[in-house]
Amino acid sequence: MTLARGNTRVILLLLLAAVAVRAAFVIANYRGVAVTLHSDSGSYLQEAERFWKTGGMDLCFRLPGYPLFLALSGLNLRFCLLLQGLLGILTCALAYWGTRERFGSRPAALALLFVAFDMTSIIYGNFIVSEALFTPLLTAALFLLLRPGSLVSIIGSAVLLGAAVYVRPAAAGLGVLWPLLLRFVFQDGRGALLSFGVTAALVLPWLFRQQARCGEFALSREQSYHFLVWNAGYVQADAEGARLEAVQERLTAGVQRADYNRRALEIIAAHPFRFAWLWAKSAAINLLSPAHQAFRYMFPRAGPWLSAAEAALACLFWLWLCFVPVSLRHKTCLAAAVTAAYFLVVSGPAYHSRFRVPVVPALAFCAAAGLQNRLDLERKRQARVVERQTQGT
Repeated sequence: MTLARGNTRVILLLLLAAVAVRAAFVIANYRGVAVTLHSDSGSYLQEAERFWKTGGMDLCFRLPGYPLFLALSGLNLRFCLLLQGLLGILTCALAYWGTRERFGSRPAALALLFVAFDMTSIIYGNFIVSEALFTPLLTAALFLLLRPGSLVSIIGSAVLLGAAVYVRPAAAGLGVLWPLLLRFVFQDGRGALLSFGVTAALVLPWLFRQQARCGEFALSREQSYHFLVWNAGYVQADAEGARLEAVQERLTAGVQRADYNRRALEIIAAHPFRFAWLWAKSAAINLLSPAHQAFRYMFPRAGPWLSAAEAALACLFWLWLCFVPVSLRHKTCLAAAVTAAYFLVVSGPAYHSRFRVPVVPALAFCAAAGLQNRLDLERKRQARVVERQTQGT
């Protein structure tokens, strides 16, 4: 009873600390909303303003999820930041409950700790970018998926995944990947069919809508644009030794929008090994980046000691990441790690630290299980040593 009460006290303190850290960033930005704008913020706000004024959006380039979130907040960016801070707290709670259900309260407290103090997640939660909404949706969908055998959970997971797709199109691939995991990792064929069917029922109508109204069978034109400008463009710039901006401008000026995917595939096919190397390098950067640029952008007057403190907290991610491989013998951890790896693959070689944000809860889940596994093994080893010493005496 005393041990359980002690664990509860530690968990409550961690939750309070998570609230305090995120609240501090929200309050710091509350005095000046302009510093929360990111390079992508303008297009989201444009669609949100159009919806707020006319009730409609021009949804050929952007998906409706995040602009709708901004519009429903009344286009009050301070209120939006507050909501995003609460979503960050929700993500921490999801990481805790999802881990506790599979591995118990102690690993759950570790997962909560890892997510609560991940500086990249905290910083980008205070920008007007879609990761703030996408991450809790994806986290909830993933942890429902990791309850195989429960058809209600699988349906809930597919519904949440469908909602996440309408926020960031990269999630659409999980509509195929997750059923494959259910079928071949969890040996749940019925769950796999159900997961695929529900997700397809939510996403396919939008694809046909885009074909009819925008002339492309794609979730948004953003996909083909990013594929050419950020993925293939990055490879082309590296091959030429040219500035990325110059290559991007040339590609978009010389290629019709309908041919973006074809031209991107031509560039990548011409430099496959360069693409693979740039992707491998960017995956490591995505994982380890402490978001220094975003931190300095949010707090331009921050002194060196603040940057040093931010970097020190970011290094916590490096410390617990090494326990992820230890956990892969668990099916649920394998599924979570594969999901995280998927996002590192689809982000392409043009690395951005914000791409790490959605994978943090999944990797924290794995790392907490792996760390607990190592602690259990060490405790057993010490018990065997004590037992041998006792027998020897």
